[in-house]
Amino acid sequence: MTAPSRAERAEQVACNEGAPRTLVGRRRPRWERNAAARAVPLTTPATVALLRGPRTSLVGASGRPGVLARCQAVKSRAGVPLRAAFLSAATDPALANPLRVVGRAGAGTDHVELAAAVDHEVAVTHTPGSNASAVAEFTLAQLLTLTRDLLAHNEAAHQGSWRTPAAPTVELSELTLGILDEQALADALRDPAHPLVAVAVDTFEHEHAAFASPLFGLPNALLTPHVAGMTRSAMATAALRCADHIAALLADRPEGIPVVTLRRSPSTR
Repeated sequence: MTAPSRAERAEQVACNEGAPRTLVGRRRPRWERNAAARAVPLTTPATVALLRGPRTSLVGASGRPGVLARCQAVKSRAGVPLRAAFLSAATDPALANPLRVVGRAGAGTDHVELAAAVDHEVAVTHTPGSNASAVAEFTLAQLLTLTRDLLAHNEAAHQGSWRTPAAPTVELSELTLGILDEQALADALRDPAHPLVAVAVDTFEHEHAAFASPLFGLPNALLTPHVAGMTRSAMATAALRCADHIAALLADRPEGIPVVTLRRSPSTR
């Protein structure tokens, strides 16, 4: 079983008859489309049975509003905002299958208006730790790129220049590492007296269409667009865990599931 095909199956889980079999509004990469042609079991038989049941529908959060209105669960990707207006409409008691669960294939739920989720009794789950190995590898790559000056060496070599360090570089064990906010990092890098030498940032306060950072333009700042956890294996793991979490919550089995907002029990309504 290959990771891409598992990720594809997790993306397409549990669409009812008549509902779209693929996510709406996003063209899949070639490897995802190829994976869709291979029949690969999704995850546990219990998850598949529940999510394909007659009362359950699950689509991506980028789907059309008319599709989302028929869903008991929404699987969110890429931080698509799920605000109060959506949660209110999706939990309308007049719907045949009001929304009960929002699942995020990844860590964090800041894209969901959690107060509204509580008000509308929607459970919000995610998959913390699903990309831990991928992020660790990426962090190591960031450190080595900065400490060994790899980008400058690569650029010089492409220009035919045999550029060697003026002095030996330090090893990772010799470094002092820390985490600061973006503005503090930018101020430190601009201060010649500050001991900070370089920074690597993959997550930002303002991302996607609102992407902005005080670190823009600083040559000793390595900036990447929140891609540390985006490996095939990590994304497949996150998608499968998300499907299992959603299935458990729809079956009213929250034990062991990371839930940010849990539906109130009938006795507390």
